[in-house]
Amino acid sequence: MLDAYTDTPGAVRVIGVDVRDRPSSAAALVRDLNIGYPSFTDADAVAGALRAPQLLPLSYLVDTDGSVRRLPMQVLRDVDEVTETVAAALGERQRP
Repeated sequence: MLDAYTDTPGAVRVIGVDVRDRPSSAAALVRDLNIGYPSFTDADAVAGALRAPQLLPLSYLVDTDGSVRRLPMQVLRDVDEVTETVAAALGERQRP
């Protein structure tokens, strides 16, 4: 679903981070699911940097200035939900 979202007009860049599996298992999952967006497995560094709770899945927006915003915790089930959630978060960030 996130792969499909990356092909929609106006989509923000998607990066996956596996914070639970060993790197070899994470790589196998990316390969098996044919995920096209970049994915990383440095779980400790990512969890520390984003202060991620142990509940998954989590979604973040990282702005070009490096600021990080966690999106509301929810399972995004289709491309429209991803698009709407990202648009809402971007709209909030642009308000004074």
